[in-house]
Amino acid sequence: MEKYLGEIGSSYSRKTMQLLTPLYVLFFLAALSLLLQAFAEISSGRNLSGEYAPLGAADYLALVFAIVLAGAMFYVLWYLRTNRRCGDLAPRLARFMAMSTNEYVPIRVIAEILRVKPEETVPLLRSMLKRKYIRNLEITPDGGQIRILQYHRIYVFEVYCKNCGATYTQTSEDDYICQYCEHPVVRITPNGR
Repeated sequence: MEKYLGEIGSSYSRKTMQLLTPLYVLFFLAALSLLLQAFAEISSGRNLSGEYAPLGAADYLALVFAIVLAGAMFYVLWYLRTNRRCGDLAPRLARFMAMSTNEYVPIRVIAEILRVKPEETVPLLRSMLKRKYIRNLEITPDGGQIRILQYHRIYVFEVYCKNCGATYTQTSEDDYICQYCEHPVVRITPNGR
């Protein structure tokens, strides 16, 4: 099942995100301080050069630049945080879904597995799907369940080896080769061999 689900990766590796996040925080704080300083100058009646004069084109350009820079840094920080959260939670979701015996899993169960609030679960799952941390899943139209696409159940049954006479349990994922003598095995049906 984990071959259908699981972490694919992200555009940033975990180490890269750990290095970039403090840098982006510093850039964001610098842009925010420039913006606050500009607004303090303007509110005191001075332009950005410190003179008591009306604002000029350069002052407006500097304000727009500071606002755009602060907004861009905020977006990058939000994106990195969401990316990191998706990357941390995707393997947990993949392991749970790999062990699930149902094609449909309620969102409230997923919320418990991921340890997030139920109202955050669907947007988080959409982010995971969009960023390709998980695949072959879909959220039902009502948003109450997740459906595993390419769903298959792992069956457990008894097999018999005609060569050595061994009888043991195996799953449908295992090869049909005897674990003792490496000859082909036969599946035991409920009515016999």
